[in-house]
Amino acid sequence: MGPTNPASATALRVRGVNAVIDHLGLPSSPDEHMADTAVAEEVEHALRAAADVPPGVKAVIEGGDVSLMGEVDWDYERRAAKRAVQHLKGVRTVNSMITLTARPSAADAEECIRGAIRRNALVDAHTIEVAVSGTSVMLTGTVRSWAEKNQAVEAAWASPHVTEVDNRIVVRPY
Repeated sequence: MGPTNPASATALRVRGVNAVIDHLGLPSSPDEHMADTAVAEEVEHALRAAADVPPGVKAVIEGGDVSLMGEVDWDYERRAAKRAVQHLKGVRTVNSMITLTARPSAADAEECIRGAIRRNALVDAHTIEVAVSGTSVMLTGTVRSWAEKNQAVEAAWASPHVTEVDNRIVVRPY
């Protein structure tokens, strides 16, 4: 999913354009236009300055709402882009529509993820089920803490064959 109108989509395809201000509707005041211009400059600077955000990430700003788009190789890059802009002055919301590069599935991805979860000292691996379908992973089961849940998800995302993680793990302190 991309920008809300064709003009924004076209502008983002221009080499060197990383942020677009969409003012095809009428701003309620001249200050709103200036605010979006300032937000766009800040967003572009923040995305360029973040070492863990690749250059292909772009943004559309509409009334302080930032839509991030592009394609990245890893989920941590997608999260880093959102983190880089979410607390900037003038940013009301951040909608990440960044996708992951398509990857081939691997027959042993499920076992690799299970192994990574087993090797993690924080996670009680026998309470977590891993199901892989193509490049999507579903995690189910129960853990004792949010730290365990987060570590299991990170183990799944660490697989080079994963483009989606459906995290259905429930936290139940014993």
